Amino acid sequence: MENERKEILQTIGKNIRTIRLSRGITQEVMAEKLNKSINFISLLEKGSSGASLQTLVDICNIL
Repeated sequence: MENERKEILQTIGKNIRTIRLSRGITQEVMAEKLNKSINFISLLEKGSSGASLQTLVDICNIL
């Protein structure tokens, strides 16, 4: 179960990073728009941290 959670977080993070880069958005800009730290964005994209459903919705709206 823990491995499945890690895989899901890594997949979500990888997808966010791929789309963010394709749109030319930096981690700094993303962090500012979300009112989060750059470190949070980095951890999220690495799959080391999860995000609330609201944060994921906000990310989708930015991307």
